[in-house]
Amino acid sequence: MKKIIAAAFITLAFTFTVFAENSAGFGLNYTSTKVEIEDYENVKQNEFGIQGFYYHVSDTGRFALKTTLDLGVAESDLFENWDSQYMSILLGLGIAAIKQPKFNLAIFTTIGIDYVNYNWEEKVSGTTLDLEANNLDLTLGLDVLAKFRFAKHFGMYADLNVRALGGTFEVSKETHTVKTTVSYDNTGFAVEPSIGVCWTF
Repeated sequence: MKKIIAAAFITLAFTFTVFAENSAGFGLNYTSTKVEIEDYENVKQNEFGIQGFYYHVSDTGRFALKTTLDLGVAESDLFENWDSQYMSILLGLGIAAIKQPKFNLAIFTTIGIDYVNYNWEEKVSGTTLDLEANNLDLTLGLDVLAKFRFAKHFGMYADLNVRALGGTFEVSKETHTVKTTVSYDNTGFAVEPSIGVCWTF
């Protein structure tokens, strides 16, 4: 077991030492999500936020890695308030189809997590209900990254991620004395374009 762990560590370390190009990016993203909730109804969500990513491409070949973090807010046709949070984490493995000094076009298969949280209040028969909805999904998708370098280190990027998702949609209602929670299975898909600046080193 120790030999396997050591071999995996050496392989990982070697992989990262042969990367010729590393980039960190920061930008804005918009995600359009459609979710089918079991025994409930279909939900359309729009997520807006900021994005950060880290991109690597190998020196000896075209192997590429990409990690992405999105943070922001969400809106839904089910809820009429903006007290919401949105987070997405993606890990992509793929190839740089075009690898030039000033331009990279990379294609990835991605896995990740999408999470959206809503909080709002309703008054029923003089009682205030605190409501919360949580949508947590595992994702599998395809990502295309175009990265342009205008100077030695500075450039811009455009990215498109399309992913299928599946997970749970949970709704909680709470008063001063009682809290009830109902959980539903859900499936769906998301389309996420993003754009921003990047630093290559």
